[in-house]
Amino acid sequence: MIKITLPIKGMHCRSCELLVKDELSQLAGVKKVEVSSKTHQAELTMSAESMDEAELVAAVKRAGYEMGDSEALPIFTQNQKVWQQVSVITLLVGLGFWLVNSLGWQSGFGMNFSGQPSSLAGVLLIGLTAGVSTCMALVGGLILAISAQFSKAHKEASFVKKIEPVLVFQVGRVIGFFVLGAVLGWLGSRIQPSPLVTSILTLAIASIMTLLGLQLTGLFPRLATFSLSLPSWLADRLGLRASRQTGYSTIQTALTGALTFFVPCGFTQSMQLFAATTGSPISGAMIMTVFALGTLPGLSLVGSLSTFATGKSAKLFTKIVGVVVVAMALTSLNSGLNLLSAAQGFEDSTRPAPETISGEIQEIRMIQKANGYSPRTFTVKKGEPVKWIIDSQDSYSCASSILLAKYGINANLKPGENVFTFTPDKAGDLKFSCGMGMYTGVIKVVD
Repeated sequence: MIKITLPIKGMHCRSCELLVKDELSQLAGVKKVEVSSKTHQAELTMSAESMDEAELVAAVKRAGYEMGDSEALPIFTQNQKVWQQVSVITLLVGLGFWLVNSLGWQSGFGMNFSGQPSSLAGVLLIGLTAGVSTCMALVGGLILAISAQFSKAHKEASFVKKIEPVLVFQVGRVIGFFVLGAVLGWLGSRIQPSPLVTSILTLAIASIMTLLGLQLTGLFPRLATFSLSLPSWLADRLGLRASRQTGYSTIQTALTGALTFFVPCGFTQSMQLFAATTGSPISGAMIMTVFALGTLPGLSLVGSLSTFATGKSAKLFTKIVGVVVVAMALTSLNSGLNLLSAAQGFEDSTRPAPETISGEIQEIRMIQKANGYSPRTFTVKKGEPVKWIIDSQDSYSCASSILLAKYGINANLKPGENVFTFTPDKAGDLKFSCGMGMYTGVIKVVD
């Protein structure tokens, strides 16, 4: 047995490692393969008599890469055209977001242009984005490998018959996301994350989204070497390999689709965190199911999209998606910081019982809709009881959860009037927000 090291160009993530490892492992005489996208190398343990350089080169090429030494990627791209394109795109996207916000259309998208959706419509939008941008190196490769093998075995089959593996894969994926999303929601309900934990998770999601967006813009080539991913051994055990298929099986194909729940796509991870923070199996299941449905068009067309992967239009489209994702991430960062601020001093995660009111009552009224609260600024006197009446007119929005940390108010609003009472004991600003920090307000306490 001998050990050889192969330099490989083009690898940048764990998915790349799996693709290369899978192809090299199938060669005769190869006993062990270790691949690293960081060192851009593959180390093989194999029998000396089976070594064939042409076969090694061909295997690497089948995985989508080339043999040879990779040059160190720069932190900033030296391509001035890329900077110009991204600058123009950023300006246009910014104007677009401003226009939509000015016209009040953002609630129709189900999100306040952040990485955290405020409704299932927002989850669907993120799914559509993920389906045509990231999460495709491995998931797309799986679909292509399974479909290609099936087509090879059924050359005379009709078009409808040939797309059967894709349909089975996608059905398995949606069902898997439904079941595992419910599990995440259940775990969230058992753990009962505090507003502080939720704010930290929101900031983590925003950070992932920022990284994804910057990778897509192409402005920072070295960022392409960083990815959140499964350990190779775990991916192998789960069967998440791109081309090693011994035969088509409907059950195996559906199961593979379901197991893509564990494929390390940043958008998927963001939605998984969001599902867990809901603390509800039903909400968790719906969030992950709608997200999976959103990815269907992009993943189903991955074969066609790969045809245009080298075209100028596809590269420009990728940059546009990157800028949009960064914009969403920045708003999500703001939401996380809002929630972090509103969560300060929070002691009880349960809705407090109404206190006994004595003395003059200060009544403040607020309406909660899909796009936030109206009004969202109030002034009350210190030491006098406050009766806070919130008329919830849209339950399918993150604005329907309310947090006033100082007095232990953390509740999901029911349709109609919701009443909370407290007595402010100190002058100053009482910040309140929705459960995700997207919509905020303040109650000013004066002497």
